[in-house]
Amino acid sequence: MTKAKGCRVHYRLGAQQVKDAMTSVGIDDFAGWVLSDKNDRNSRQGLRYEQFIAVLINGVKQLDERLERLEKQSGV
Repeated sequence: MTKAKGCRVHYRLGAQQVKDAMTSVGIDDFAGWVLSDKNDRNSRQGLRYEQFIAVLINGVKQLDERLERLEKQSGV
């Protein structure tokens, strides 16, 4: 998070951390992570934030389903 006095709050993601996280869950070709030169693994990495929308929506759905199950189990 970056916040300067009198400015908006901005959040950022590190491309390498995103790549590592996706790889750790078995996703090896995530469209949200890109290289500036596909033929050079050491080229600049980047993120396509619009590719995260569906991933985040799916995550919210999974959490909602889990919450419903837990509430049923606890009698809430």
